[in-house]
Amino acid sequence: MEITRTSSKQFSTIDDGKIIKSKIDIIKETKDYIHLYTDFNSVPMAFVRVLDKNKKTFVMVGLEYQN
Repeated sequence: MEITRTSSKQFSTIDDGKIIKSKIDIIKETKDYIHLYTDFNSVPMAFVRVLDKNKKTFVMVGLEYQN
């Protein structure tokens, strides 16, 4: 999965070279890291990503929760 910054506060997904409007919010950004959050309203699931700007790597964690 590829993502790209679409505004100063959001990223979106890229699929087959086309930007797919998806809400990936920046929750914190420092000189070294970008912390992203994605929530799916239709299912009780969320994803948190941490992008390392220097090493150009990332970590992604999926969370499933119940109300």
